[in-house]
Amino acid sequence: MRRRLAWLVSVGLMSASAALIVAAHAQALQTTPASPARMIDAWPGIVLFCMPSRQEWGATACGVAAREAERQAAAASIKLIAVSAAEAGLSVGPNSAAPSFVWPQALRLFLQFHPVGEGSKRWRLSTKAYELTPPAPEQAGQAPKWHYVYDHFSVLDEGKEIRATEEAAPPLLELFFATMTKPRS
Repeated sequence: MRRRLAWLVSVGLMSASAALIVAAHAQALQTTPASPARMIDAWPGIVLFCMPSRQEWGATACGVAAREAERQAAAASIKLIAVSAAEAGLSVGPNSAAPSFVWPQALRLFLQFHPVGEGSKRWRLSTKAYELTPPAPEQAGQAPKWHYVYDHFSVLDEGKEIRATEEAAPPLLELFFATMTKPRS
């Protein structure tokens, strides 16, 4: 009887110890942030802004490209808000809408129309993404810096800029979103 009681106490203590270890491990798993599954998951969302050319077609072309970016972001379940270039900085967010993510840490996606070269009548649609990187501990007191994480472009047909944007923006943005939604290795 004593032996059986000692065995039951021993088994009970081992079970209690195992339960405590499992509980501690489960708590550690909950408090340790998982590494992002996709590259884009390293940021809470995307702030999109477009810099149109000064040509009469510029604002229309920006609208075409921005709508395509919004469509693809929604399809990839990525939070994205489109704002004016003036609103895209580090302020608390845009005046036009409330972002559903932490504003300063968001990835900035910059769409820009600019001439291919000096005096050229051909235009380039560029997609550039950048993030705000805080200073290293040894650089305490310095301001955070913007770093590019993505840069790609497409050249638009001369004289057909709006139509060319309708054709170029989808594959250009597909490449961006495909790159950013790749599984992390």
